[in-house]
Amino acid sequence: MKALDAGWFSRTSVRRMYVCNAGYFDYDMGHMTFGYNMGTPLTVITVFLVLETESGYVVFDTGWSPNMVPVLESIGLNPRIGPENDVGRYLEELGIGAGEVRMVVLSHLHLDHAGGLARFKGCRVVVQRDELNHARGPHPFAAIPYTRLDWDFPDFEWEAVDGDLMLDKGLALVLLNGHTPGTSGLLVNLPNRGPLLFTGDNCYLRVNLENDLIPGSIWEPRQAWHSLRKAKFLAELTGASLVPSHDREVYGEKLPLFPEYLD
Repeated sequence: MKALDAGWFSRTSVRRMYVCNAGYFDYDMGHMTFGYNMGTPLTVITVFLVLETESGYVVFDTGWSPNMVPVLESIGLNPRIGPENDVGRYLEELGIGAGEVRMVVLSHLHLDHAGGLARFKGCRVVVQRDELNHARGPHPFAAIPYTRLDWDFPDFEWEAVDGDLMLDKGLALVLLNGHTPGTSGLLVNLPNRGPLLFTGDNCYLRVNLENDLIPGSIWEPRQAWHSLRKAKFLAELTGASLVPSHDREVYGEKLPLFPEYLD
């Protein structure tokens, strides 16, 4: 398939993007690849994005809450998550007050992606409606990764959306559900680097992409498979590079981590 003409996606409001390291933990690879490689230990990374746009700052995901570190230790996941990985610390390093962030966009509401949301009280928060509704009353088998104390605050300006959404020029929320009811990715068009599609937890690792393997932690397997195919289709259509969510060999090696940035 021929990618869309450059003019279709050439205009962008994004000036630069920082990829921020929210810490590492150890996991069983089988939980990330639908049972394949079960018993294989793997160190994974959690990241979030800070984007400078023409009209202000946008944050995609927020990392962990510090309160979760003892919990992760108690179940043997060996977390390496400290104050240096906190979203507030990154904003301070960049000289950005939480009030200067015009929008927080969430891939979903699991504890490793929405754990820093308390830093943004009063901010506009964009999330899929199905995700928000599910997180407020999840099925018992899906309840553990949702921690309402991290994100269910009355003073948020929630913007619950339905499906794909243009957030700004060169910035789009893409529904890639299956891992959870509202898992989403972020399509970012950088002025020099070009388009990147951050897949959210629809795709944890490069091996998921290479072998059409859906996540092991799953809400609806069939929908996850369709979303994986959708991500690949969009990449081919737009010329975007696909970026899995937890692959530490991608971040730092393929994409520079903060304080470096992409533009």
